[in-house]
Order: sequence, then C-alpha cells, then structure tokens
Amino acid sequence: MLDLKQTLAELSELPRRPSEDTAWIVLTGAPSTGKSTVLERLRLKGYSTCQEQARQLLEQEIARGKSLNELTSDPAMLVKRIFERNLATHGAAPRSQVTVFDRGLPDVLAFGLIDHVDLEPYVRECGAFRFVTAFVFEQVPAQSDQLVYHSQSQLREIEGACEGIYRALGANVQRLPAFSDDRAVSLARRMAIIEEEIRTLLQRTR
Repeated sequence: MLDLKQTLAELSELPRRPSEDTAWIVLTGAPSTGKSTVLERLRLKGYSTCQEQARQLLEQEIARGKSLNELTSDPAMLVKRIFERNLATHGAAPRSQVTVFDRGLPDVLAFGLIDHVDLEPYVRECGAFRFVTAFVFEQVPAQSDQLVYHSQSQLREIEGACEGIYRALGANVQRLPAFSDDRAVSLARRMAIIEEEIRTLLQRTR
C-alpha cells in the first residue's frame, strides 16, 4: 500500500504526453473550505465549471435513504465509485476549454491515503488529465457541513496531500488563505485571484 511519499514519487515519474494537457483549473484542499461557494459564483458569472463529483454522489445516496456512516463504511468502494465518476466527467469535458473544477480526479488519491485505501489501481490514470493551475483552499472558520466525516487533523493531512499531488503532476499550485474572518471579504478576495487566472488562460487559448 502506497504512503504519501511513494504516491508523490510515482506521480512525478509518470510520463507526460501532449494529449494529457488541458486548460483546466482545479479548486482543491480539505472539505468545507469554500470551494463550492466560489464555484457557484463563477458559474453564475458565466464561466465554465464542473461540480464536485464526490459531494454529488454522497448527496444523491443520502437522498435515497442511505446514511453517511453506511456510505463511508467501505472506503475502498467509495474511492472506486468517486474515481469512476470523476474519470467519466473529465473524459467528457473539452480539454481546450478553460474550465474550473471543484476537485479533480487526483483529489481521490488524497482521501484514499487518509482512509488507507490501496491507490495502485488509480495513480497512473491521474496523469491522464493535467490541470494547469490548482488553487489549494486553506481552512476557514468552521462551517456546518453534514458531509464532513474526517477529524481536524485528517483535514489538515488532506489539504497537504492535495497540494503535494497537484505539484507532483506539474500544476501551478497556489494556496488561497481565508484572508478574513468576514466570509464576504474572503470570498471576494478569492474570486478576484481565480478570475485573474481564468482571464490569463482565456487569453492563451484564443
């Protein structure tokens, strides 16, 4: 079973092919850090976006009557299902279109590491989609989120693993702090930075 160091080493050694390159940005980090809020604002402003597949899966299953404990009782199966959903979503997205993702395929590795899942079947496919930029959302003042099932120490580990994974895959990694305890101020600052990156990428793809 791979640990974080071994996972990063394997990701770094994956051959890089031009066909893997995209014009995509990913919002990553620990759960409940404001990623989905930013993504929704970007969507409303007309940018191309892609929602978090793990959250969608959990919400759909809970709506069908399953409990969060049931869904997380088999981490290996959960990782498999989330990975497959991400793989399908990424495969359907135009690689040349500037798109902002709430989590990407490689995020599954960070959660798998924390939950002690064998990642060998997944590492190689994470190189199939190379994100240009990864914004790592640092933790913000606690928000209620029924889908967060890891401890605070595990959330910090997830944040660090996400950062390392995208660096190993060659993305331009930028950390986004909360900036302020005022959520409106924090949101505005984060939006400004991400929108500037979107504009830069749009200019490059014209």
